[in-house]
Amino acid sequence: MKANILLVDNDEALQRCLEEAGFCLTTAHNAEDALQHVRYNAPDLILLDINLPGLDGFAELRHLQHASNAPVLLLSTRHRDVDEVVGLELGADDFIAKPCPKDILLARVRAAVRRSHSAHMSLDQTAVLRVGTLAIDAAAFSVTVQGQPLAVTAREFRLLHVLAQHVEQVLTLDEIIEQVWGDAYEGEPQVVYVAVRMLRRKLEQMAADCACTIVNVRGVGYKLTAA
Repeated sequence: MKANILLVDNDEALQRCLEEAGFCLTTAHNAEDALQHVRYNAPDLILLDINLPGLDGFAELRHLQHASNAPVLLLSTRHRDVDEVVGLELGADDFIAKPCPKDILLARVRAAVRRSHSAHMSLDQTAVLRVGTLAIDAAAFSVTVQGQPLAVTAREFRLLHVLAQHVEQVLTLDEIIEQVWGDAYEGEPQVVYVAVRMLRRKLEQMAADCACTIVNVRGVGYKLTAA
């Protein structure tokens, strides 16, 4: 089955590249059109150029994540580390600096689609995982603390779900990347550091109610532990 991709970009060469590669492509040139699409459709992946004229790509990323669980791959012509860090902290699945060789770009896109499909298929849709007052419901794709919703991105949800499946057990970076991003991921481990930092921050903001935390075991990896 062809992967459905939403391209929020006015790059015609990129559009042709994705279509020729066999993807089912929908394009949007502004935030309103992109949000309208995800409200009534379920793309497998969103490619978002953060530098479109008149579009705050980082603000758009937040809006898209509220409207869709699809992973977001950011594109940017600015080769600035701060853009990559901010994008990852906001929950983007990956970051690609443009221009990017066609074969590398398509490989990153295909890997992102495979990770998305693999993550969805491997979640236990029947059980609600509980750690202290934290509840993770895969079927409803929701996280609550004492019944109060905790807003997380799709990637943060997957990370928390994997850690909760191995509560009190240390997972190495390689194990986390394989289970959260998939064995096809070829990027840097920085994505793990950023995702853990953001998820830990959200849990700490509910510290009075949440009886668990993510612990860094130096030189080994991370574990979710009940307080």
